[in-house]
Amino acid sequence: MSSEVTRLLQDMGLFHLVDVFSDNGIDDLEMLREVFDAMCPLVRNQLKIKAKLKNTTANLVLIVLK
Repeated sequence: MSSEVTRLLQDMGLFHLVDVFSDNGIDDLEMLREVFDAMCPLVRNQLKIKAKLKNTTANLVLIVLK
């Protein structure tokens, strides 16, 4: 898993998903974006809100991932 993906998940408070994503071959930002796009809007919005509350860096990365 790339350090960008690991850092993003940690910044979003989703550090517990690092191993899950890694085990499933999600190892770059493009693949992570595809996973977020596939999630239901409610989950996606909750992740964005959590990121906004956690860290400005995570917000910027989420905006780029859109």
